[in-house]
Amino acid sequence: MPQRALGQSGVLVSALGFGVSGPLGSPLVSAKEVAGLVRAAIDGGVSLFDTAPFYGAADARLGAALTGIDRANVQIISKGGTRRAGRTVLKDFSERALRADLETSLRALRSTYLDVFLLHGPSQAQFTPETARTLARLKAEKLVRATGVCTRGADSAWFVGKDEIDVIQAPIEDLSIIEAHGVGFIAIEIMRNSANDVRLPRRLSDLWYLARGVLRRRAGVTADPKRALSDALSHPHISAALFTTTRLPHLERNIGSVLD
Repeated sequence: MPQRALGQSGVLVSALGFGVSGPLGSPLVSAKEVAGLVRAAIDGGVSLFDTAPFYGAADARLGAALTGIDRANVQIISKGGTRRAGRTVLKDFSERALRADLETSLRALRSTYLDVFLLHGPSQAQFTPETARTLARLKAEKLVRATGVCTRGADSAWFVGKDEIDVIQAPIEDLSIIEAHGVGFIAIEIMRNSANDVRLPRRLSDLWYLARGVLRRRAGVTADPKRALSDALSHPHISAALFTTTRLPHLERNIGSVLD
């Protein structure tokens, strides 16, 4: 698996990253299944993993799956500033909230540091001087190696050039906004415009795929997911591309698209 520099952060990551999110943090998929997928990803050369406290049990499941793996051989991204209170999504990018989210992730992940800590979907107004100072302090305290933001659209351009933003995680469509600025770009939603075959569900987690596949085909989405991933990774300004799946064959196919 190719390794790439994450901008100028000093962090090297695998070109393909696995997201432990969505159904992988929910009761739709068991912890044992998640562990199997994470181990299969590692066996395929993936060393970059993305998660967040916002994703239910995802960070704890990733931490359990990485038990026995040399921490120096994997790179972990987690996030802070967004959480759930029942059905309500709360945003808080104060130092207190960010430190609490980071501590939650570190405990769940069974680690003493993160390779990348991202602000989880802040608005421009929510990126306050306190927020910026907090990111700088977390790096100075060696709790995180790099800091950045998970964002999209016009906000992607606004965050470029901020001293504390080493990494931007955003949809691949936002790449043109930031590609000349030297920040690490982690592309998400690579396969949003692609579709797998729609099949009858054989297990609970397949319901998620069924719903997504039907919606994509109704929207006329039929592009090949393997081609979408390989095309994204051919771009020199993409540090890594993230994907997630509950199915081992899909994981193996995506890794194969990088290794071919």
